[in-house]
Amino acid sequence: MKYRMLSLTELESLRDEFIRFLVVNGIDALQWEEMKSNDPVGYGAWLEKFSDLVMDDVLTKVQYIDHYESGKYRVFRCEADRICLIGIDAVDASLALDDFMSRLSVEEDEFSIFTQCKSYQPGRNEEIYRMLSAGARVTQGEWFDRLFEAHMP
Repeated sequence: MKYRMLSLTELESLRDEFIRFLVVNGIDALQWEEMKSNDPVGYGAWLEKFSDLVMDDVLTKVQYIDHYESGKYRVFRCEADRICLIGIDAVDASLALDDFMSRLSVEEDEFSIFTQCKSYQPGRNEEIYRMLSAGARVTQGEWFDRLFEAHMP
């Protein structure tokens, strides 16, 4: 399994998609019910395949990720073949995110800003998943765009 098993709630919300997934893979309702009762390994494998398919679809659509921890704010733009970072470190590592962002615009000398782009390791969706699992969050890219305009040549 590449990612994680979808929760029961997530699976229930994707019921129609899961049924189509089974049909496309040649499994009808009777076969599925038999597998649930008599083949827990096969049953689990199909749930894992579907979970990975859904997660791949979701992760492919991610364009921006942000992460804040201890005075370090990282904003990422997730491109097709590379990920670009604008990193900001505050002198005062105890700043809450709201204070961090408001002070950044008026006390720029209290922060160091750097940029970097790199290829994904091992792959795009796997790296994004790892970052989200470590506390990053998907965003609309507001801060990346603002910081890019203000601090990139």
